[in-house]
Amino acid sequence: MINILLTWNEFWVNIGEFFKRIGNDLYTFWINPSEGTPYLATFLFALVYLVLGYFLIKLINKIIRKLFKINKRRFTNDKTIKNFIAKCISVLLYLFLVFSFLAMLGVSLNGVAQIFSSAILAIGLSLQDVISNFASGLIILTSKPFITGDYVNFNNGEAEGSVVDVRFLSTILETPDKQVITVPNKTITSSVIMNYSTAKNRRVNIIVGVNYDSDIDLVKETLLSLANDDPRTIKEITPVCYLAKLNEYSLDFSLRFYVKNEDYWDVVFKINELVIKKFREKNIDIPFKRIDIYDLNDKKVDLNKETN
Repeated sequence: MINILLTWNEFWVNIGEFFKRIGNDLYTFWINPSEGTPYLATFLFALVYLVLGYFLIKLINKIIRKLFKINKRRFTNDKTIKNFIAKCISVLLYLFLVFSFLAMLGVSLNGVAQIFSSAILAIGLSLQDVISNFASGLIILTSKPFITGDYVNFNNGEAEGSVVDVRFLSTILETPDKQVITVPNKTITSSVIMNYSTAKNRRVNIIVGVNYDSDIDLVKETLLSLANDDPRTIKEITPVCYLAKLNEYSLDFSLRFYVKNEDYWDVVFKINELVIKKFREKNIDIPFKRIDIYDLNDKKVDLNKETN
């Protein structure tokens, strides 16, 4: 019985010694090392550094965006590249903050390069489209086929609208009816790009068909008067009107004149409306598909009369 009690007491003594050694080791490691700065102080300093660094990066981002005027609602000519630069700076600052925090804690960073290279290889094989879109985004930003605010058309109408933003992987367009279109960057670099905003002025080309028995001079005079009478027409570039094509059922006239980019659609819609009104006033017929029936004596048959 006495031996059992002694063994039990030794057990608890050993347990106490075990936890005492752990406590001493933790105290020595965190609070009172034999050499160097206590690790607790290092840890607290690194933690404070991490928190202050996070808020400092947020402040730097705000300053950069304010300097670049990215947050303004109006478009600026180089907003796209400025926004891209701001995002890259933000990512690099956060990476620097994390790695410096780990270095303060004594974490070895010798294998970071190998980890990154292996990760890039693995990710690259599985995310070829993502990398392709990213590279295409860099090509768009450096070659600048368009900038934020430009009205563009990709692949003859496959995607059309005003450029809102060029992101890492895609370009955002907004249509005139406020629909948002996301176009992958690699699609854009392989597309035919029509940029309607590069030049200040844009040519209006109105095609109008009339009957073959119409007075050609009267048609040209009427169409030219519509362009010349509109105050939005740029008078320095003289409007012209040509007989553009001899169609099977009509004579096609082309009225061409220039307006400012922002006036283009308003002018097109207005001229189309005025063409109908003026042609009706001057009895100029616009042809439509119809079938004329003649009898064996080459006499035109009026089906309405025949029915009656």
